[in-house]
Amino acid sequence: MTDEQFLQQAKQSLIYSAESGVFTWAVSKQGHKKAGDIAGFKRSDGYVRIKVCQRAVWAHRLAWAWSNGKWPEWQIDHINGDPSDNRLVNLRDVPAAINAQNARKARSRKSGGSLLGAHWCKVWKRWKSSIMTRGVQRHLGWFDSEEQAHAAYVAAKRQLHAGCTI
Repeated sequence: MTDEQFLQQAKQSLIYSAESGVFTWAVSKQGHKKAGDIAGFKRSDGYVRIKVCQRAVWAHRLAWAWSNGKWPEWQIDHINGDPSDNRLVNLRDVPAAINAQNARKARSRKSGGSLLGAHWCKVWKRWKSSIMTRGVQRHLGWFDSEEQAHAAYVAAKRQLHAGCTI
């Protein structure tokens, strides 16, 4: 089955609300899926996965294809950072580099700090901030608090990262 055929089959089985971002079943399926029930399940990371026509698909990718008549060329970015918010206004088709620039949370790390762009330096006993742009790491400064380091990072991110929506 081609992607286009799958999309047509999905449109017969599901209803998508671009305003709410929710897929519901259009018809009842084998007793446990009733027409009107919400389709798919939310994973622990927040992304919604739907199994339709014997194929599992990400709800955000299906929402994009459903609304645009074609599958995304690149990655679908959730503009507000919420992977379960599949409203059409919250989705954009962007290259991986742009999608990565829209990160809103710091990755888990041993160096401490929970705010994006803030890193604790044990040697200097201060917070530092830096940002990567076009493969070059730029030092943004040393700070007395994690919040100040984060603020410097966000300010630089808004200027340097085209995909930044924070």
